[in-house]
Amino acid sequence: MAVDPGRCLTITISLVIKLIGLLSLLCGFWIMFSPAVDLYLNLLPIPSIIWTVSLMVIGVYLVITGILGILSGSSNRRCYTATYMLMLFVLLILESVSTITTLIYQIDILHFVKDSLLDRLKSEYGEKSSFTRTVDHLQYKFRCCGVLSPGDYNSSKWRERHDFNFPLTCCHLINKESLDAWETPQPEDIYSCQNDFKSRNSGRFEQGCILSLVDYVFHILMSFLPAFLAFIFLQVVGILAGFSTCRRIDRQQVIEKFTNS
Repeated sequence: MAVDPGRCLTITISLVIKLIGLLSLLCGFWIMFSPAVDLYLNLLPIPSIIWTVSLMVIGVYLVITGILGILSGSSNRRCYTATYMLMLFVLLILESVSTITTLIYQIDILHFVKDSLLDRLKSEYGEKSSFTRTVDHLQYKFRCCGVLSPGDYNSSKWRERHDFNFPLTCCHLINKESLDAWETPQPEDIYSCQNDFKSRNSGRFEQGCILSLVDYVFHILMSFLPAFLAFIFLQVVGILAGFSTCRRIDRQQVIEKFTNS
C-alpha cells in the first residue's frame, strides 16, 4: 500500500501541535509552583493564577487539536479533518488579532504598565510582601531605583512609615555579588545613599527600573519570536494539509460512488 504524503504530513504536524500543548500545560504548572516566575509576575496587575489557567486552557486546546489532526490523518472521516482545520484557523485568527492589537497599542500598553507600577509602588511597597520582594529584586538586579527615578518613593506609604528615604536595595551594596543581596542588602555608604540630594556620587542608583525592565522583556520576546513564527507556519501548513486531505476524501467518495453504481 502506497504511503500518502499528505496524511503523513498531517499526522506529523498534529504530533508537534500536541507536544506544544503538553509543554503549555507543563508551563502552567511551572508558573503555579515556581517561586522565581511568581516573583516577576507579581509586577503585573493580573494575578498569576490567571496566567496559569490561560496556559492550561491553551494547552488543552492544542492537545485536542493535535488529537483531531492525528485522527484526521489516520482515518477517512471528513468530520475530523474539518474540525481540525477549524480549530487551527480559529487559533491562527486569535494569534493574528492579539499580535496586531499589541503592536498597534504597544505605546498605550507601556504607559499603562508604567502608571500601574507607579501607583502600586506608592501604595503597596512595604505593605504587600510579595510586591515588595519583587521590587527589591528588580532594583538589585538592574541596579535601579523606583519606576522612573528614586523620587517615586517621596509620596509612598513606605516612606511615611520608615526613617529611610529610599529602600536599601537602591544603594550601592557591599555584598552585591551575593545571590541573596536583595534580601539582606548591606549599603556601602548608607548616609550618602539616603541623602535626598541627587549627586553623581550619591551612593545609590539614580536611574528608574522601567527602561531596564522593558528592555529585559523585549529581549525575552525576541528570543521567542522565531519559535512563534515557526508555530504560525506550522498552523498554515496544517490547514493546507487538512484541505488536501478533505479533497482526497471527496475524490475517494466520488470514485466509490461511481464504482458501486
